[in-house]
Amino acid sequence: MPLKLLIENKTFQNAAGVIDKIDNDELNIFSGYNVKTDKVCDVVDEGIVDSFKVVKTYLQDTVSLAGMLLTTETLVVKDKNYEPLPFKYY
Repeated sequence: MPLKLLIENKTFQNAAGVIDKIDNDELNIFSGYNVKTDKVCDVVDEGIVDSFKVVKTYLQDTVSLAGMLLTTETLVVKDKNYEPLPFKYY
């Protein structure tokens, strides 16, 4: 969602084409959008992504999730194969 808003605010056009380009680039996992140059590029080579900050945020979020699981002893997940019961069973 933030990427879509950035593209639409910068170019005033639909962001679906740019997002498809980024998603379809299988050779480079660091593909992204440079708002300044209005190009799809390797965000690490362009200096857009600060790898230390990414790793730090990832670890903080992981520790937070682990702490929540230990504290609540509960985890709610969504099963892809879940089918609700027919209405007559309610």
